[in-house]
Amino acid sequence: SSGINAEWPLRPGQCLKTVPELTEKLKQSSGQFTRQSMVGSEGICAAMKQLYTEMDKTSESVTPLVMLKVLHMTFPRFAERGEGGVFQQQDANECWTEIMRMMSEYLPGEGSTNTETVRKSYIEQYFGGENVTTMKCSETEAEPETKSIEKWTQLRCHINTDVRYMQVG
Repeated sequence: SSGINAEWPLRPGQCLKTVPELTEKLKQSSGQFTRQSMVGSEGICAAMKQLYTEMDKTSESVTPLVMLKVLHMTFPRFAERGEGGVFQQQDANECWTEIMRMMSEYLPGEGSTNTETVRKSYIEQYFGGENVTTMKCSETEAEPETKSIEKWTQLRCHINTDVRYMQVG
């Protein structure tokens, strides 16, 4: 497997930084680094917040050392090294999914309180959607229709030999 450089975890951060509402939500978050919060959702959010602060201060490239360290502590599989001590190549979608999951756990949704029984996260509110499927038996009116709701925070498009472009997938 090929190696990656230290800038690899900056890619999801760069992409997410284009969403001004998320950048603002992270700035407003109380996430900070303590011995207990270096790992997990608070650590990831604090690292993203710190990364965005660094990115806002300069037009030069930023090396996300804190983000990389927190990512490795939270998800040790992303810290695996191969021959010669080089980081092993990782699945970018897996990294994206884990970062989004951590932010989903930490960032409360707009209008959410701790007492609500159903509390959406900020990520679910702004990056999520749902597909509603209604099934009705066409052979008889006696059978009631059934509805199912599938919630998602990531649209999937499987690229293969038949599907080469997102608009086809």
